[in-house]
Amino acid sequence: MQVPKLQTVFFTVVVLLFAKVFVSVLLGYVDYFPPSFGKGFLVGRSDYFFGVYQYAFYAHLVFGPLALVLGTILISSGRRWIHSKWINHRKLGRVQAIVVILGVVPTGIVMAWPSFIGMQAGMGLLILALLTGLFMLIAVVKAMKHDFDAHQIWATRCYVLLLSPLILRIANGALIVSGLQTDWLLSLNNWISWLVPMLIYEYRHFQTASIVEKPGHTLKGAI
Repeated sequence: MQVPKLQTVFFTVVVLLFAKVFVSVLLGYVDYFPPSFGKGFLVGRSDYFFGVYQYAFYAHLVFGPLALVLGTILISSGRRWIHSKWINHRKLGRVQAIVVILGVVPTGIVMAWPSFIGMQAGMGLLILALLTGLFMLIAVVKAMKHDFDAHQIWATRCYVLLLSPLILRIANGALIVSGLQTDWLLSLNNWISWLVPMLIYEYRHFQTASIVEKPGHTLKGAI
């Protein structure tokens, strides 16, 4: 089998895995209405599941999946559908910016506050929320300046961070199934789930940029 075909198979498997996890997350919503503190995400959160945290949690249930779905459509379309009669990339991008900056980021900050979930886990998720908002703001500014190459790069970075909850769920599930879970490792995953994918993306971006800069090389759709 040729390498490109192997890459296609790998990509397809990854997409299906993420889709399965995404659906399982949505199906898990039945445990949140009313909140069940003996299952899933809410285990151990009964002591502070009220007031601002509770409001942020339920808002995040809406904004998080919405941002991921919109981001997937936008990242898949890119420039090809900017003038499409089916999808208006610019208008959908504006909606995504509002959802992320005014929805995902503030609710994520509240839910990640160290006083709620501990310093190690809290700081990892807090930095994740702040970087997600920052990357989205930069992507918006680049789009407004018609610098679409830079816009695509920063929008992709934001999308990578938006995928981190799914990666976190996969990683935590693997630890639990293998019997290796500890509080320390589960907290560490709040960093690994977005740092590792971000480093992988930056490495591939650096490789692509290096190829493009070489004389005689052109690479369409590099990012």
